[in-house]
Amino acid sequence: MFWGLRNMSMLPLESFKYGGLWWFTDITMRDPYFILPIVTVITLGVTLQFSVDTNKFNAAGAGFGKFLKFGIRVLPVVMLPFIVNFPCAVCIYWASTNFISLGQVLFFKIPSVRKYFNIDVIEKVEQSQKVYAENVGELKKSWKNAQIIKEIEKMERLDHMNFRQSNNALPVKTFKYNPEVEGGLKKDD
Repeated sequence: MFWGLRNMSMLPLESFKYGGLWWFTDITMRDPYFILPIVTVITLGVTLQFSVDTNKFNAAGAGFGKFLKFGIRVLPVVMLPFIVNFPCAVCIYWASTNFISLGQVLFFKIPSVRKYFNIDVIEKVEQSQKVYAENVGELKKSWKNAQIIKEIEKMERLDHMNFRQSNNALPVKTFKYNPEVEGGLKKDD
């Protein structure tokens, strides 16, 4: 739909030039007052806020849910600079779709509707400080294990290098008498 509406606006389609309302009479052009892009961003943000199950984010792990919640809240604001140059036709489509999605989300949050359609109630998961402490403890433990493994690998690499060097080196003389001299073992002077 996005590409179709955008391409029809770029042609421009004659009925799009005179099919607008109120302040946007030509929907092939961008909104001169930025009202439609702002409405689109606001409806997108509200729809995301109501539709996304933030309880699952909290259960995802220590601190990770906070980043996801932040991302959902920031996404519409980040999109605004890109949306302001869209033709009004695209913004009208997007905003109306967001309004319909928001209506569906709010409709299915009504307890009697959930009961009628046999939709289970999502129970809020409380994440205790104990779970957070366990996650941090596990993270520290795995970091320590990784450091130990790194040290072991370093020692193995050094042992292997020393072994290879010892194969190429001349034997070290560790005896009192020189066995290479003819006539038995004589004392070196």
